[in-house]
Amino acid sequence: MGRGHIDHGGAGARVRVACDGTELLTGRPLSDGTVTVPPGGVAVVRQPRRA
Repeated sequence: MGRGHIDHGGAGARVRVACDGTELLTGRPLSDGTVTVPPGGVAVVRQPRRA
């Protein structure tokens, strides 16, 4: 399952996500359960499927 986040503001944002996800644009594993979306930027997160 994937999920996208867009920061329309100018301050950036930290978004809580599944701690075993991966940010697809950077390839960074999200072991801490958050992703930082830069000001005006995007983050695309892949989360593993839940059975």
